[in-house]
Amino acid sequence: MKKIKFPGSSFENSRIMPVCLRNAALTLVLVFFSCGHIWEEPGCHRTVQNFVSLFNDQQYRKIRKLFQPGDLGKTQLKRMQENLSYIRSVAGKIQSLELLEQEENMLVYKTTHENTAMEVRFSVNDHCQLKSYQIDTHYPDSLQVLKRNHSGMRLPFEGEWYVVWGGPTLEQNYHNAHRNMQGAFDFSVKDSSGKLFRGSGRKNEDYFAFGKKVLAPCRATVEKVIKGIEDNTVGKPSAQHTYGNAIVLRTDHQEYILLAHLKNGSIRVAEGQRVEPGTLLAQCGNSGYSAEPHLHFILQNVGDLFHPTGATCYFEQILVNGIEKVDYSPVQGELVRNYEP
Repeated sequence: MKKIKFPGSSFENSRIMPVCLRNAALTLVLVFFSCGHIWEEPGCHRTVQNFVSLFNDQQYRKIRKLFQPGDLGKTQLKRMQENLSYIRSVAGKIQSLELLEQEENMLVYKTTHENTAMEVRFSVNDHCQLKSYQIDTHYPDSLQVLKRNHSGMRLPFEGEWYVVWGGPTLEQNYHNAHRNMQGAFDFSVKDSSGKLFRGSGRKNEDYFAFGKKVLAPCRATVEKVIKGIEDNTVGKPSAQHTYGNAIVLRTDHQEYILLAHLKNGSIRVAEGQRVEPGTLLAQCGNSGYSAEPHLHFILQNVGDLFHPTGATCYFEQILVNGIEKVDYSPVQGELVRNYEP
């Protein structure tokens, strides 16, 4: 394997920055257009170096010149700029590239950034012009394996909520298609007629979930807080801030809980703070990659954005469609609330 380092890099001192998100998670899988080819070919080598230099200098529009003609329209260019800007702001500069796989007109690299590592699949034409690329998470072998929670959990809210997405199958829960989101829940609130909102549903305030209290599900330490992100207009998710305003909790069993898409300005806890079950954390919002107000909740094995693997979360004692359930993981379509003796 060949490794190339870039001027000013400090690969030996790089670290993983504990942040949360979507991607995205978002696994944070983002599809773009880019480059790559055989290292021994000077033209493709220069293309890769030019791409890295432009990324590090945040000159995303200039990357367009590396593409084969006609491949990158205005919409794709705008999307690429937003996604690369987000990755650059969170992951940091690329400090080194390591070739992992090589096929005809296709190369896969490990990209080591200031704060994390990722894998990029590059595709080029015979003239070393960019065709496409895909950025994915690089998972170290040393990460702990987590299948379910050992900490006792309560639902992270008061009253009855609706499970929009949840369950073990892909049909019940689209999150299961992504390693970093498998097992996640999306919760919202319905009225007696089954509607999620009043009126036209065009404003965040129309949604019954918007502004509802989000509570700590267990005894934990606040690992990470992301705040200051505006709530979206309904129907217009932000690709630039995957999880929006978010909180990561670390349980006493070293499990991690991500609560995302929180209302801007509502977070009431700070990093390092201890919380008890029922502690007020924030309010439900519509920030990040979210089209309408809801609460994204996931149990995961690590507390950062780039390397989590989701796990199944079981709640100690809850009511599901009015029936008491013990050590239960809700599924799509159910109405759930905490059991109060």
